[in-house]
Amino acid sequence: MFIQSADFKLIHYAIQNPQCTIITEESLAENDNKLFKKIPKICEVKGIKWLNLTKFVQEKLELSFNITYKDRLRF
Repeated sequence: MFIQSADFKLIHYAIQNPQCTIITEESLAENDNKLFKKIPKICEVKGIKWLNLTKFVQEKLELSFNITYKDRLRF
């Protein structure tokens, strides 16, 4: 049952804690005729912030690079 799934618990937590962002490996692409929608689609409908895992890693690497680069300029 969907309400017992990890996906449901994650969505429920995010609704209760709007400051959080869900990181998922799922995309907005079709969900292969599954009964329930994918996490990104549910997040869009419910107004929950989310990032695809690839985008999250890219943003973290970019942030890390910018911080490291700026620190090196100080020396």
